[in-house]
Amino acid sequence: MKTNQLKVLERLGAKRVQRDRIINPEMARTLCELSFELNRQIGLLVHRSGKVENVIVGSHAQIV
Repeated sequence: MKTNQLKVLERLGAKRVQRDRIINPEMARTLCELSFELNRQIGLLVHRSGKVENVIVGSHAQIV
């Protein structure tokens, strides 16, 4: 994984989501673009408060 890709993942982990949404369009776009670049699935665990708790990078087939 490249340095800039790690930085994107770190920035995703520092973001917040509005409490009335699952994800915002900007985050969804970033996740899709990075997932495509890495050829891996990426997941976010978001707390009810909207804080991103964890960023998970899986394989091309699944997140374990």
